[in-house]
Order: sequence, then structure tokens, then C-alpha cells
Amino acid sequence: MSGMGSIGATGSAVLWAVGRERSFGVPGDNVTAYRAVLPLEADLLDAEAPGAAVNQSGYLERGVPGPKGGKADWSISLSTGTILDFLEHLLGRVTKSTPAPGVYSYLFEPSRNGVDTSFFALLSRSPVLRSWLYGIKLGKLSLAIGDNAEIPVKLEGLISHGTRMSAPVPHPANAGAYQLGPRLRGALRSTLLNTAAGPVHVQVVQVAPLLFKTEQTADDPTFPGPAVDVALDAAGEAVWQNLQDADGLDLGVWDENRDPLEIIWPGTTADHATLAVGDVFTFHPPGAWAAPVLAPLPGQRFTSAHWTVALRTAGSYAPWIPLHCRKGTLELSWPLSEERGNGSRYPYALLRDGLFSPSLKLERVLVDPFFADRAETSARLEVDLAFQGRQLTPDLRESIRITFASARIATATRSVRDARAIPEEVTLIGETTDTLTPPVTVEITTTRDWSPFDA
Repeated sequence: MSGMGSIGATGSAVLWAVGRERSFGVPGDNVTAYRAVLPLEADLLDAEAPGAAVNQSGYLERGVPGPKGGKADWSISLSTGTILDFLEHLLGRVTKSTPAPGVYSYLFEPSRNGVDTSFFALLSRSPVLRSWLYGIKLGKLSLAIGDNAEIPVKLEGLISHGTRMSAPVPHPANAGAYQLGPRLRGALRSTLLNTAAGPVHVQVVQVAPLLFKTEQTADDPTFPGPAVDVALDAAGEAVWQNLQDADGLDLGVWDENRDPLEIIWPGTTADHATLAVGDVFTFHPPGAWAAPVLAPLPGQRFTSAHWTVALRTAGSYAPWIPLHCRKGTLELSWPLSEERGNGSRYPYALLRDGLFSPSLKLERVLVDPFFADRAETSARLEVDLAFQGRQLTPDLRESIRITFASARIATATRSVRDARAIPEEVTLIGETTDTLTPPVTVEITTTRDWSPFDA
């Protein structure tokens, strides 16, 4: 609760940094800061169901803790460098090439057999709340294209785990070279059963197999408790275990519903071999740690002044017909569903559920019957949506090109609203062709040298 003289959190003091995970729910090496376009809605949420019992007082009883999970909805500025990870995440396959020295091209194609990436994030709403969020997957990427305005990339998804504890702070006397962790996750709301008992300390007591000790104390730790072993992650990218204090009691909040606090040791056996016996890592409780200073990812921002749209009947190989449009909305959507039942309130997986569905909505002044003629014959259209920026070489520009191989006209409205020009609003849905050509591809030309997940 804020008191007299306290300073409230403001939107000007928000840090949003995202990184690729090693495997689902297992943080990677680092995060990259992004210039978040507000609003930013990303948090783990507690659900509570009403009590089912009827009592003699006639009033509601205390509810029952329900499932945990969260949503991650945020926007970033559209640029060639900022959306590479997220396109790979949604589409699953990318081919990298170098058309000129210092210039890179990335071709993204949807593939169900492609890579299955996930993200972790740091959200700092200074000076009040700082959270690490794990197991983030996205179900939709959309661009809202206005009239000579900055174009935001809106990303919508779900969060599986998180914590308000700090990142690990290695002890200065550590002899090992391990840099990947460890990390904590779970028990986000209260984090610790006793938040006033001080930081949580972890000591390595054996490397192969990995054993550790834990103690929560505000003093120098002595680690009087027994050593604890670890369980292997199914993907082979981490080991983890429920975190207990020296007295053998769980550090997380259990109460009516299990809410474990887990420790994760990212990396393979070879990574863990860089630990040394006696290495100590400390995790500070909520409110006792500061967010790092991270420079945001640089890059030219695209505005609607950069965009062009051209169409033609699919399979006709006719010349492209350029259209002048007032507004547009691109959506790449692949829904998600939560999987539970792992002895915890948190989801243990976020699965792709349903079909990949790309769409493009265009608004222009009604000047010709282009869409009406093709809708009457159920014709499919090829679409070339392009954003072009600064010149990189005499032949190459920084660009984003979205191509629909086949798109059907889903809706077309031409409402007479007033005495001004009649607008035409058309929504196109991407489809797979008869030869199984993907419904949409995205090609990016940029100076950012980025490594795909499976490179």
C-alpha cells in the first residue's frame, strides 16, 4: 500500500524485455529490450471460484483458488529488426541468405513441422512491481496501418509461469563459469511463504550429478539443510526441482491449492559441468532488487507512408494492379490452448490449437469494381503487401514484404454513410493453394544479423 510521499508507477518508467527460451518454461541466455507501444497488458492472473457450500449465515463463503495463467498482449514499433523472433515463432520456418555484404534476407514460411519456440520476459513497472514471466507463446501478430502514422506490431499470447523474485546474483567468490542461471519460477503472487525472512540462497554441493542446498535468511547463509537432487527436463535443456528451505518445508505458498516455487538450472550436462562445488547464487525477494538498464533494440520505424499494396488474380501471371488504400490491418493468427494437470495451478504446456489463419483488411475509396468483379466469380487473389525503408545498396532497400499466394474475398462492404466519397472495406483470407503453396510468406531485408532458432 502506498503511503504519504510515495511515488506511483508511471508509463514512462516501464521496461519490457523479451528473450527466446531454451525450451518451454526454461529461460534462455538473455533478454532484449523493446520500445513498447502502450497499452501493455502482460501478467499472471489468479482465478478464484465461488465457494460451493451453503452455510447457515446466508452469505458467500470464501472461494476456492482456481487455475493460474496469464495473457501477454503488447505492441512494439514495426521495424525489420524487431519482429524476426516473433515471425519465426508463429510461422515456424525461416531461410536466411546474404544478398549483399552486411545485408541479410529472411524468408518466413508457415510450417507445422517447424521450430516450436517460446519466450521469457522481464516486465518492470517501476518503482512498484518487477516480474519475470516464463513460458510465453503468441497466438496472433497484427499490424494496424493508419494514415501516415507509426505502425505498431501487436502481439497477443499466453503466459505459463513467472516470479517476482530477482534474477540470480552470483557470489563474488564463485569459482565456476556457469552463466545460464539458476532461475526461479512459480508462486508468483506471494513468491515466498515468508517474504520477511530475507533472500533465498542456493549452494552447489555436487556437480555430477547436480546436488544443491537452499536457505532463506537475511544473514550470511550456512546451508545447514540436506542436499537436494534435480529432475531432468524432457527437452534435455534444464534440470529443476521444487524449492525447499533448510527445514525441508516448501518455500512456495501451498495453502488450499498447490503453488510450488521451483528452481531451474538451464542448460545441458556440459553446461552444468561449468559449475563448481561451493558456488552460491542469491535471489532477492520482491521490492528488494532493481531492474537492469537495457538499451532497446535499434532500427528504423515504419509508418504507413512506407506501404504499398498490389493485387492480381491468382494464377493469372497478369501485371500487378497497385491500389491506393486509406487503411489496412494484417493479422497472422494461430490460436493457443492451455494444458493443465501437472500437480500445479499453472499450465504445463501451451499448444497450437486450430488452423493458421492469415488475413488482410483494406479500406479504400470506391473507384472501380475490382473486388466486386472477382467476388462474383469466386476468384482468388494474389496479394503483395510491402513496406520499404532506407536504401542499403543501389539494388536493395530495408523492407518487409508479405505475399499471399491465394486469398479469398471474405467480406466486402460499400456503405453510403454521408455525402463524401463511398468507402470500400474488404477482408481477404489467405488459403493454401491446390498445389499446397503456403497461404502467406514474409520476406525481410535488413542489416540485422540474426540467428534463427535452429541455425
